[in-house]
Amino acid sequence: MNINKILERAIDIGQRMLVTGAEVSRVERTINFICRAYGVRHVDVMVITSSIVVTIRGEDIGVISQMRRVPGQNFDFQRLIALNQLSREICAHPISSDEIKVRIREIDAMDVISLKHLCFIGPLSPAVLLLFLAVV
Repeated sequence: MNINKILERAIDIGQRMLVTGAEVSRVERTINFICRAYGVRHVDVMVITSSIVVTIRGEDIGVISQMRRVPGQNFDFQRLIALNQLSREICAHPISSDEIKVRIREIDAMDVISLKHLCFIGPLSPAVLLLFLAVV
């Protein structure tokens, strides 16, 4: 297992969570939990809305730091839910960096359901369904 790759994947997940609408503290906890799932005991995570910085330490790995600039937000709660589920699965049963990368790509390929869609189009769906049923 390449801990640098695992750290990179943890930041990938954290970045996507932040962009899709997760709060800063949730992103910090998620990255921390993922690193700990792979045996890292000393994890320092700092997240602000535009940046993620993570340092991990251990006798067997030394000190490793990675930083990522985070682009603007695009709230997408469907992707956020999928990212949360992926992080829970990783914490319960750690998987390879390559498998995480595949799962992230699958999440990236999901249709976008934006906050605007949920607020303006989503409430119309029951009305459209009722109109359809009334016509049939």
